[in-house]
Amino acid sequence: MAAASKAALATFERTADPTHPQFGGWGVVAVALVAVVFLGAVFFGAGGGETEVRALSVDVELLIHRATGEGQHERLLDGATARDGDILTFEIRLGQPAYAMVIGTADRAEPGAVWPLNADAATTLPLSSGILQLNATHTLPRGGVQARWIAVSCVSPHTVGRILGDVQAAAGDPAARIGTDCTQSSVGLRQLASGH
Repeated sequence: MAAASKAALATFERTADPTHPQFGGWGVVAVALVAVVFLGAVFFGAGGGETEVRALSVDVELLIHRATGEGQHERLLDGATARDGDILTFEIRLGQPAYAMVIGTADRAEPGAVWPLNADAATTLPLSSGILQLNATHTLPRGGVQARWIAVSCVSPHTVGRILGDVQAAAGDPAARIGTDCTQSSVGLRQLASGH
């Protein structure tokens, strides 16, 4: 009996030795399960609509350039000053394929489609991807107005009319959402009239 007690005590001491931890098969499974749950929460997000909205949208960036002569172009950042007669070109960059368009708005004017060209309210936004040098130009008219251009990218197809309606309804509210699964990027210019 003493021998059995000594053997049990030796086994207990060996198991309790902190320099020699022992994990049984279930311990490995438990650690792996915790790791999978943790990584899943980090990768897919935990609970909140905000994470889901980001996952259901496509990043878009709008770039506007002004022709400076001899085929050169200068990028205009949000808030830049432009002049009557400046010729603007547009580029959009999409993080992944999306239905996209570019809209122009100005003081006291309804928003209009800049691209796709010749679109009417029933036109479905074109599926686009990558970096697009748009085949649309805009010459700034006389008058010195504030103007803003908005690039919109959507996960699902929408019509031009739907997006223009959302833009008009959101006028003056930079935090307003356009479409339920769309993201936007905008550039506003302050236009000076000739002679300023």
